[in-house]
Amino acid sequence: MFSKVKLQKAIYYELREKFSLPAQFAIRAISRVADSYKTDKKAQHKFKKTSSVEYDQRILNWKKLDTISILSLDGRLIIPIVFGQYAKLNERVIRNSAKLIYKNKEFYLQAVVEVPEAQLVSAQDFLGVDLGIVNLATTSEGQIFSGLQVDTVRERYTVLKANLQANGSKSAKRHLKKISGEEGRFKRNANHIISKQIVEEAQRHLQ
Repeated sequence: MFSKVKLQKAIYYELREKFSLPAQFAIRAISRVADSYKTDKKAQHKFKKTSSVEYDQRILNWKKLDTISILSLDGRLIIPIVFGQYAKLNERVIRNSAKLIYKNKEFYLQAVVEVPEAQLVSAQDFLGVDLGIVNLATTSEGQIFSGLQVDTVRERYTVLKANLQANGSKSAKRHLKKISGEEGRFKRNANHIISKQIVEEAQRHLQ
């Protein structure tokens, strides 16, 4: 059963009773699980104790730019926060929805903000780029960046992660964390290489 609506009908009351959860916490937990299966329904998903938590307007409120109010199992918590000036939160509309993540022993709040639409500028010279799956990118000058290697690596990691998740041992979990990091670094490196080559091509043709 993968539908959020069906899951909620099936386990909402049991979930609240078993874990003493407020109504909105139970709804967010069910939603999180359902969303995780949208991309992969072949393996059982397991969440870490420090997995990210998604909040909506019923759970999280902004009191000021430096303070937020978050509903917890112990009532509402008033928590001070800091953010870089580059974020320009004082100039933007902040939505009461966010994701709380725990990384390197620190908490980060990924807030949703409304950004003003950029003013359209008429481009005189440009290079078009079409993004895809089989070919990751194709420029308007005819240069093609194949996704064959990336797809092969992705399939290998998918099979490996499914096997490790099915194993469930501590060593398998450690290995799963390690290869997840490796996969992320590979993807970032591949994107970096392709984007750099596209920029170089643009510079050659638009000089």
